[in-house]
Amino acid sequence: MKIFNLVLFLAFGLSTQAHAQSAAKVKILEFGDFQCPYTERAIAIVNQITTTYGVEVEVDFKNFPLVTIHPNAKPAALASICAQAQDQYQAMFNLLFANQANLGQAEYDTLAQSLNLNMPEFDACLTSADAEQTLDADIALGNTYGVNATPTFILSNGVKTVKMIG
Repeated sequence: MKIFNLVLFLAFGLSTQAHAQSAAKVKILEFGDFQCPYTERAIAIVNQITTTYGVEVEVDFKNFPLVTIHPNAKPAALASICAQAQDQYQAMFNLLFANQANLGQAEYDTLAQSLNLNMPEFDACLTSADAEQTLDADIALGNTYGVNATPTFILSNGVKTVKMIG
């Protein structure tokens, strides 16, 4: 957390003091992998940053499954995308990380059922071109930033961009 505070202060002029409501001054793209233990550990740091800086910081999680070392990361990413289609992204995000040791198709179905998702829609989405395109767009964006590890954070205020590997 200290390194994030330092970067947010030095690179973007943000402090930990409370500020009036305003548009986000810094946008953070987090490229992560649902099967990556380091991405899971970063959740607490990201939550602390959003609590500390409030509306001055906007965080957007992008799927970047490292399929060569995490075979369940891509299907988990698709599960999150399909939950998002039913307005349950954040809940699925939390459940996927909470159940990281059990990732697999049976677990995605169990988690989707626990969220009362429409299962025929969820199942169809998992193999849909739309879900694949959404995932491919996240990966392509990560590739433009040279992402090769997770989590990787791209901090930007529209003028200056800083890349941090978690």
